[in-house]
Amino acid sequence: MPDPAVSVIIPAYNSARFLPGCLASVLSQDYPVHEIIVSDDGSTDNIEDALAPFLADPRVRLLSAPNAGPSAARNRGIRAATGDAVAFLDADDLWLPGKLSRQIPLLAPPRVGLVYGLRTHMDPDGNPIPKEQPDCFRGNVLSRIFSYNFVCTSSAVVKKQCFETTGFFDESLTTAEDFDLWIRIAAFFDFDFVPEPVACYRTGHPQLSQDKDLRLINTLLVRQRALKHPAIAGRIPPSVVRRARSDTMRREGLRYAGHGRRDRALFFYLRALAADPLSLRPWRAIAKLILKNSGKKNWKLSQE
Repeated sequence: MPDPAVSVIIPAYNSARFLPGCLASVLSQDYPVHEIIVSDDGSTDNIEDALAPFLADPRVRLLSAPNAGPSAARNRGIRAATGDAVAFLDADDLWLPGKLSRQIPLLAPPRVGLVYGLRTHMDPDGNPIPKEQPDCFRGNVLSRIFSYNFVCTSSAVVKKQCFETTGFFDESLTTAEDFDLWIRIAAFFDFDFVPEPVACYRTGHPQLSQDKDLRLINTLLVRQRALKHPAIAGRIPPSVVRRARSDTMRREGLRYAGHGRRDRALFFYLRALAADPLSLRPWRAIAKLILKNSGKKNWKLSQE
């Protein structure tokens, strides 16, 4: 069987300054790509100028449309793709050397629909940012991906046939749209992964300043809809559903605690506890919050 042709989809919105590096990381892969589709989502930063040096390569093409969000931009690319597999890469991210050559062989089994990998993090200027890697899972990951999105979009390679079965990205979602699609793919196909970084994710620049509250709302909405999906209903144990909601609330509490918002942190820790009273994680988070606050008060008293 010949090696699958890979179509690379790069959604771009006002990312002209990052696009040359992004494209260079694709073109330098040791596995040849079939085509690179830059799906411009109504950019206003002269993306054509940034792309011009690369258009001499017949594999590179630009699709432009009015701004409609990342899901619409990716979907335009998927519909235009002619390869056997679709690899996603956001315009402000990079692929690491050897990414595709390590991932493509893992797509060979008929049951496997998606292959992903770990990622490193960098700031807007490309400087590395230390960050803990998520756990990775292979095979039937439906309950795992329902609980937590461990697939970085810029690391994902998906068989084109998957979209015929599961549909595309939900264009009504402006956050958690990848989470929604991964759950639907996991309902029909196995996942596999490369246990090392294959992409570099850029964070901290203005384009990534997203509404965290909206992300929480959409995460809960995606799960609620998934439980009603004909291919998913009844397949995820109630204990997994409870733990997933509890962990989401606990992580939201951790975010507020990290910003010194102990009142909001406690609010979400209590919601985590209500979702899964038997879980020790929210209890530990609450205890840590109380002890930290108590320690500050005791220190103040000792200074008076």
